[in-house]
Amino acid sequence: MQVEYQRLGNQLKTEKELCAKVVCLAQQSTNELYEKLYTKTPLDRKSQWQIEWFAPQREELSIIMPVFKASAITAKALVAIGKWTSRSFEIIVIDNGNDPALRGLIKELPEDLRRRISLIANEENVGYPVACNQGLAAARGEYLVVMNNDVLVTPYWASRLMAAFSVDKAIGVVGPYTNYAAGVQGVQGCNYDEDSLEAWAHKWHQKNAGNLKPVNRLIGFLWMIKRKVVDDVGGLDPLYGIGNFEDDDYCLRAQLAGYKLVLAEDVFVHHYGSQSFRQHSRAYADILQTNAMLFAAKWGIQLHGNSYSPVDVVSRGPEGFDPGDLYIPLRFSDIFSPQVAPVDVGAGGRTGILCIPDPSDRECRWLEVVRQYAHNYHPDDEFALIIRVEPSRVEWLNQVVSAIQQMALKEKIDLEREDIVIEARQIPSSQRGSVYRAACYFIPLPGVRREALLREARACGLEVIDPEQVDNVVLSYR
Repeated sequence: MQVEYQRLGNQLKTEKELCAKVVCLAQQSTNELYEKLYTKTPLDRKSQWQIEWFAPQREELSIIMPVFKASAITAKALVAIGKWTSRSFEIIVIDNGNDPALRGLIKELPEDLRRRISLIANEENVGYPVACNQGLAAARGEYLVVMNNDVLVTPYWASRLMAAFSVDKAIGVVGPYTNYAAGVQGVQGCNYDEDSLEAWAHKWHQKNAGNLKPVNRLIGFLWMIKRKVVDDVGGLDPLYGIGNFEDDDYCLRAQLAGYKLVLAEDVFVHHYGSQSFRQHSRAYADILQTNAMLFAAKWGIQLHGNSYSPVDVVSRGPEGFDPGDLYIPLRFSDIFSPQVAPVDVGAGGRTGILCIPDPSDRECRWLEVVRQYAHNYHPDDEFALIIRVEPSRVEWLNQVVSAIQQMALKEKIDLEREDIVIEARQIPSSQRGSVYRAACYFIPLPGVRREALLREARACGLEVIDPEQVDNVVLSYR
């Protein structure tokens, strides 16, 4: 009897998968026909369809593409989008660094493609998560694509990814296969070049047509996201600075909000791979390690190398997490601004001077700030040094405390004073600005997070102190 139940269960599962495949293929075929007609007919492309059975997904597509000084490869990515996207779409390019070369290449694109592009220029590299959020906030589309600037899409990529949403209303994020990605999405041994990519992608689709694979992690080189997901989950978390692990974080939050992730197994795109990060190859390992620590601390997990089990996190349900970690506002100023209410760090009403040691600073150069403060400020002064421990993990907290204790012993510094505060609580991501607002001054410290933290502090209205001038700084109202 047990064997029979198992056989029936497998049969039902197979029938369900077959039904999903048929629905997906039918929608793909409809969408592809729509694309062919879209490019050829002079009629109103939104109102002409009066055939009852013909129901293509006509919603506008918004493509968000952050770029940091990689204009040549960006041009290839934009041209591929223009060539293989025959539907209503917009491209929002976020220029992380106000690069004249990028503006120049956009001017040289065909007029029909150029008019679809909106450019958001940042004077500095605000990082991949913040740049994506800027694009998402500006997007008009019902379907949102977040993609790297080193990805080449292939024929009908958008129609085929979009068709996956017709199978199950709970599907929130869809991704493709590629030649360069971690996890199940990376295909080994791809045998093609740029000239033969179209043929390769066509054969790939023929072999896998209509197949959808439920997954619990999608690498962020190219996502298609339903608008409702962004409404419910928000944007990418600025916690991850320049980038790495923000895609894992978003996938967890989407699933905790009740959405499914699927891999469209019949869609293949080319990914050159980490073009922007390669320009910072020296720091890449430090960024990866530091962001892994931040990710693990936020979700309360242990990483094995950089691996983890998403199922272990999602199985806890949304009630197992602070809502401030699950929804991330798209606007940076909703997290970091002078209007954010400060958190009480136990400084006793003193004027706070904030510093945040960076785990990537292996030489512990941040200790010099603590030493200078301890020697030059009296406990009865109106100031307090706030040492923010982030990531808020016991291992990192122990390292910070141990380093301070060893330095104090060597320097003969009495640590029994209330004006040196260690703040190590796990603050929800959307409330991180409250820690900055507990201080009036910020000391940027060495490490891979320096620029991101400095940007957050300035957004919160803090005055910046040079770490080498802590011993003789003249505070504004002294």
